[in-house]
Amino acid sequence: MTDVGESVLAYSGGKKCIDESLDYFIEQIDKTASSTLYDIKKASIGAIMDSFNKDIVNDVKEFIYKTPDMITVDVGGRPEQAKVTQNDIQMLMGVYLRDRYMENK
Repeated sequence: MTDVGESVLAYSGGKKCIDESLDYFIEQIDKTASSTLYDIKKASIGAIMDSFNKDIVNDVKEFIYKTPDMITVDVGGRPEQAKVTQNDIQMLMGVYLRDRYMENK
């Protein structure tokens, strides 16, 4: 993940959401993923997409609703423009979740 992606993930609340509900997300991945990295990546993104129908990501959904499509985030002390559509944030969350999942396996 790029530095801008990490900043957007943190700013949107996506990182906090995954960190606070990691056990839930790992359980969701375990239900569908096999042992290949490709399947784990797909299951991670799927778990994030499915969670957008649940209260578990309400803070992230609120951020997406209230935030314009482009924001300025701090990346190592310098301002960077970043796109923040729902799909972008879900993909960032999926990548972060995949990495966290792999750390726990």
